Amino acid sequence: MPFADLSGRIKKAKLERTSQRAAKVCSPTREKTYGIAQSLSAMVLYYRVDLFKELDIDPDSLTTWEKLVDPGKMVVEKHGKSMIALDPTYLGFLLRQRTVICLAGTARCIPTARRRSRCSAGCRNR
Repeated sequence: MPFADLSGRIKKAKLERTSQRAAKVCSPTREKTYGIAQSLSAMVLYYRVDLFKELDIDPDSLTTWEKLVDPGKMVVEKHGKSMIALDPTYLGFLLRQRTVICLAGTARCIPTARRRSRCSAGCRNR
C-alpha cells in the first residue's frame, strides 16, 4: 500500500483509545492504520417535546434512524414542520469545504479567492 502506517505514531501520541473507531474504518487489514478521523463527534438529535406529546411519539422508542422515519412523516403531515438531522449552519460549513458555494438558478456565487474565476464562469452558465 502506498500510504504510511500510522500505528506507531498513534501509539506514541497515546491516541489508541480515541481513534479505535477511525482505525476500524481506515485499516483495511486491521493490522495497520493509514488514517484517523479528525473528529469523532457524536450525532445528537433534538426534538420538540410538545409535538412529540401531542402526536404520542415516545422518544425512547426511536433507537434507529429507520424508527425515526414514520414519526418524522407524521410530524410533517400534521404540522408541516420538517424533521432534519443536520444543523442548517453545518450545511454551509460542509459546502465551504468544497472551497466554493454556487447557488444554482440565482447567479449568486460565494467563492474562495482561489476559485473565484472558475466559480463565476460556472454560475453564469446555470
